[in-house]
Amino acid sequence: MNKAIPQKSIIFTLLLSFLPLFSEIIEIKHFHEIVHYCTPGALVLLDMDNTTLEPEHESQVASEQWFSTLIRKFPTIDAAISHYCATALNTPMKTVEPTIPEILHAIQEQALLLGFTMRSLVLAPQTVQALHHNGINLLSQIPDQGFMIEDQFPVLVYHDIIFCQGRKNGITLFDVLDANGICPETIVMIDDKRQYLEVIERACTKRGIKFIGLRYGYLDEKVKQFLAQHSL
Repeated sequence: MNKAIPQKSIIFTLLLSFLPLFSEIIEIKHFHEIVHYCTPGALVLLDMDNTTLEPEHESQVASEQWFSTLIRKFPTIDAAISHYCATALNTPMKTVEPTIPEILHAIQEQALLLGFTMRSLVLAPQTVQALHHNGINLLSQIPDQGFMIEDQFPVLVYHDIIFCQGRKNGITLFDVLDANGICPETIVMIDDKRQYLEVIERACTKRGIKFIGLRYGYLDEKVKQFLAQHSL
């Protein structure tokens, strides 16, 4: 009777020992490195700000790091967000690295590519326009374009980009995938923020999905210098 308990413990321990095989977060410096991890049939999640796109102007106005300085200047977070969105809507964007469009097109030939961003829904048309302007066209993979998740933080899927707008991105991702019948065996995510990778890593582990997170650090020094210059 009691012998079954240690056997279960052994099985549980063995299962835990295999969990690291299902997920990994890797530091990369250049965008071309992602090609090595985007295997055929994988779902590739692509962050926008400071990963795919950045403002053209050297001032970095309308960048994520610029937004972080607004939070200190405005009385509420909503006021800061409103000012950021109004500015970002009229800010020309460029790719972080010039080779990004051709790399993404190569990935699209063998994997499902979706944009995945915390950007506001207000910026959806501007984001797609910026991608097109820079030669990036996310192929239509989700038939239910404009799919909304209605709750405190609405979610929009627009031109194959999932706009989370502050909603918990682990829950959001699988709500959208489940709604569209997408069941990947492997998810590869590229993001400049490690904490977002870790959230999706945990969500994938719960579902037994292999996860590879690529923490993209091409703009790290640029962001660091900007924040140092604008610190109080």
